[in-house]
Amino acid sequence: MHWKGRHSFPEGMEMRAFASIVIAGLAIGCGDASLTSPASVAEENRTLKPAVGTEIPISFTGTVVSIEYLGRWTGTLIPVDFDSRFAATVKIESADGGQEFFKAGETVTFGIHSPVKLFQAPAEQAVGKQYKFTVYYHKTQDGVEFRTLTAQ
Repeated sequence: MHWKGRHSFPEGMEMRAFASIVIAGLAIGCGDASLTSPASVAEENRTLKPAVGTEIPISFTGTVVSIEYLGRWTGTLIPVDFDSRFAATVKIESADGGQEFFKAGETVTFGIHSPVKLFQAPAEQAVGKQYKFTVYYHKTQDGVEFRTLTAQ
């Protein structure tokens, strides 16, 4: 076969046929089909070891222990809003399986924008109440972030 130039295909071969040959060669060369099989992807998501950029929802039930302005609060928190202004401390009552971050009996504090935005109630009405929470686990190049906490 004769190559006409740097970006052309062998004589008599269309781009689609050439691409099929290249893809088939790559697939044969990879050898391990389980790397991209639906079963392996499901297992990876179940154990919270997703690829960078993947978001996975994590659900748990918890009771709001306190809500304080960030300016008055000291300690460690998990920011879940771009513009966190409050620290919402939650005692976890139960957590969905398959995740390692939130366990029943633990107390965790989230950096939230406002109690009204999250709980649809002022802080004094949310404290002491139990909610079903969902937060999104997001794997980054530098580790893990949690985003978009919701409460129902």
